[in-house]
Order: sequence, then C-alpha cells, then structure tokens
Amino acid sequence: MNITFIANMISLLGAIVMVGIGLIKENKHVLEVQCLQFTLMGIANFMLKATSGGISNIVGILRNLYSLKKPMETPVKIGFIVLQVAISLLAGMNGLIGWLPIIATVIFTIFVDTKNPYVMKSVIVFTVGLWFIYDMHFHNYTASLFDIMTIVSNTFTAIKMYFSR
Repeated sequence: MNITFIANMISLLGAIVMVGIGLIKENKHVLEVQCLQFTLMGIANFMLKATSGGISNIVGILRNLYSLKKPMETPVKIGFIVLQVAISLLAGMNGLIGWLPIIATVIFTIFVDTKNPYVMKSVIVFTVGLWFIYDMHFHNYTASLFDIMTIVSNTFTAIKMYFSR
C-alpha cells in the first residue's frame, strides 16, 4: 500500500479530531483533545517526510501537557520555542516551507494560556491557515481539507459564542 495513502488515512483520523476541537468552548478541553490530534498528525507528518511538522506536533504535545498542569510562564514558553526551533534545525527543516509549522507552533505557544476564548479561536484560525499551506505542500490532502473545515468551525463557534453571551 502506498505510504502517502496510509499517511493520509492516519491524518484523516487526526483531522476529524481537529475539526471537533472547533466545537469545544473550554480552553482546557481544547488542549487535552489536541494531544490526540497532534499524535496522529505527527505520525502522518513523519511518514510524509514533513519533518518540521512532525517535530512541531511532538513539541505541541509536550507544551499542552505542561500547560494543563501549571500556567505557562514566559521562561517556559521561551524554552518550548527554543526546543522546537533547535530540534527542527538539527533534524532538517524541509526548506523555507518547514518554517510554517514552527511559526504556527510558536504563535500557539505564546497564546496557549489565554483566558479569552476569542483570542484562542483567532490563534487557531491563523495557525491552522499556516498548516494548510504546509499540508498542501507535502500532499497531506486530508489534513488540508480539514484545515479549511477547522478554520470554518472555529470561526463559527467564536461567532456563536459572541451572540450567545
């Protein structure tokens, strides 16, 4: 069986989880479910040789697990950012396109502990937009499709939250 096909099927499972996250209102639950998403997407990224994306997913899991236990103070955020950039540079960046998941993860790390659900939804929409470009480049078509759906679901949920307050 073709490795791209298998990776896209694993990515499909992660993508389904990713879209479901858009319907979650509480940030703590977003972070918990994201760990499963990152695991599946990381496996698919490594299978597709999208190294910096796979590394971003691993660092994202570590960051989320830490963030669930205690607040992310600035030195810890900087540590996660440095860790991701260093590992990505050592492992291989996939060229300029490899910076997109790193930028997305850095932005998410900066805002991971925001209490404002609108800020969190905006961060998700922007960072998933970066992942869309990256996923298309590496032929991760299921992830690309679901990136678009995630952008729509998070936007819809933010609007719904705004009008139901």
